[in-house]
Amino acid sequence: MSGTDNPQEWLVELLPRLRRFLQPHIFRRLSAEPSSTRLVEEAYNHLRALRHVFSSFIPTGVAEFAISGRPLPYGEFSSGTVIFADVSGFTAISERLARLGNEGAEELTDIMNRYFAAMLDCISNGGGEVLKFAGDAVLAWFPGQDDGEDAARAVRTGLRMERAMGQFAEFETSQGPASLTMSVGVARGKFFTAYVGNDERAEFFVTGGAIQGAVKAEEVAPAGLVVVDPEARDVLGDMFRYRRLPDTDHVAIVDDLGDSLGEYEVVPARRRRSVSIPLERDLEAIVPLLAEQLEEVERIAPYLPVAVVRRLAMYGHNRRIESEHRPVAVMFVNLLGVEEMLEEAGLEEALHGLQRAFIAAEDAVTGAGGVITRSDPYSKGSKLLSVFGTPVALAETPVRAIAAANIMRAEIEKIRSPHPLRIRAGITLGPVFAGEVGWRTRREYTVMGDLVNLSARFMGLARPSQVLVSDRVYERTAALFEFERLPPTRVKGKARPQRIFSVTAGRPITVLDAAGRPLLGRDADLEELQEVMDQAARSDHPVYVGVCGATGMGKSRLVSEMAARADDMGNFTVLVGRCLPYGDAAPYLPWRDILYGALGLSQY
Repeated sequence: MSGTDNPQEWLVELLPRLRRFLQPHIFRRLSAEPSSTRLVEEAYNHLRALRHVFSSFIPTGVAEFAISGRPLPYGEFSSGTVIFADVSGFTAISERLARLGNEGAEELTDIMNRYFAAMLDCISNGGGEVLKFAGDAVLAWFPGQDDGEDAARAVRTGLRMERAMGQFAEFETSQGPASLTMSVGVARGKFFTAYVGNDERAEFFVTGGAIQGAVKAEEVAPAGLVVVDPEARDVLGDMFRYRRLPDTDHVAIVDDLGDSLGEYEVVPARRRRSVSIPLERDLEAIVPLLAEQLEEVERIAPYLPVAVVRRLAMYGHNRRIESEHRPVAVMFVNLLGVEEMLEEAGLEEALHGLQRAFIAAEDAVTGAGGVITRSDPYSKGSKLLSVFGTPVALAETPVRAIAAANIMRAEIEKIRSPHPLRIRAGITLGPVFAGEVGWRTRREYTVMGDLVNLSARFMGLARPSQVLVSDRVYERTAALFEFERLPPTRVKGKARPQRIFSVTAGRPITVLDAAGRPLLGRDADLEELQEVMDQAARSDHPVYVGVCGATGMGKSRLVSEMAARADDMGNFTVLVGRCLPYGDAAPYLPWRDILYGALGLSQY
């Protein structure tokens, strides 16, 4: 509510909050002329459209929870049937289309959007709700019913999805023929839902019970089949015909239903929330509605990555984020221990443990300049996908990723009661597809490609508390961190064994390395600096010298040369401090290396 009854004064009070969500030209005009009914109405329409766009990036239930204003953290158990559907083939298509640059990224987006449109139609028509996208995979929930009809609807939906995949069994791209296949896992039971975070960044987690059950069922499902876990099978009874799978207690559904499967379920329509539309064109009518829309947008926005919110608000004139191929560092983190907390101490303790873990992870990643794009279900625990270098380009992305992983590991592993939480992580580096995927009613910002999959594979290979990186990450960061070289390892999707390195510690920079590079054209600078050093050697007073210049001008090489000369003179102690690309949020960071150098320490 406003502190004034004057609508124009109320609008002026709202302007600082509106700045974040209005396009610059709208905000400038509104700030200059707050009495203009036309401009207020334009701002209102922009916010209303933005609210709709933001809501499409999160599940319907999450948007409703956010708008309700309930405080975080909040958790509860839900029950019903869960389906997890994963697709094979998009990575190969992405790698081929990457040759075309952004044109290939747009073509991949078109293919993915056709796929998601078909799958989301099946889920919606079956009475389900999409809980999560996991790259090209989909997690959906069918609320529990006493008669077990939720399990039947989930299975029929899975069968419709497999039939819909027929259009992608063989199709043409600009780079030749392509093919996609899908496997579907179905599980029934309870699972844990949690809303964690704060007013700046929040996340919706689902884990435990039926979530992990559906993921495990999909893992054993052959391509083209719907596989159900034992609990779902017991509820389904003789509704379907089954085929036993070797070496598992899961069974596959036999699709012999023909036309009787139909295209949709008869389910009660979900009541849509009404949106107020101003009928009278005056400030007294429009400003309260503008304030209402602003509050709802502010409550939904934390569930989207900050960079995505900014891009949609500032540049989303067509209400979508353009796709592109970008060089990035990709990090998957597996959070372990929440399910054990649930079993040992109950919902409240697990919720607060997850709250602390997510805030620690968010602080670590954003502090290093990265973005947590989503949380995914996993066969054990949950996993977080973070990227460094998109949607905003960054320098030194592998350094940032490892720094974030180390900070996250240290902070999360302080959470030890009632059950210790731990992480394991995988980091890779290279070009990926980055963009918006999905359909009008449900979409997300994601990254895809071989390196994304490889990061997840490394995470799966890691032991608890271990951070594994690719050879490219190692080569770019070996001067800053200590590593253990592991034996070459075969991973799924790769023909050759992969070189893998485990991060063991940070490495202080206590000397400047000239790397044998000749110093050319700097005679005057060297002479001037040598005079300053000679003066300092004779004086009892400190001398300060600043070397300033544009990137690439040779500042580091010049300072390295002077440090070497100072060391050769014998009456100087050379201590080195560095300003790291992710260190703007760390007070006194350059002094850490200086202190370690003075104490003769070689590891953080």
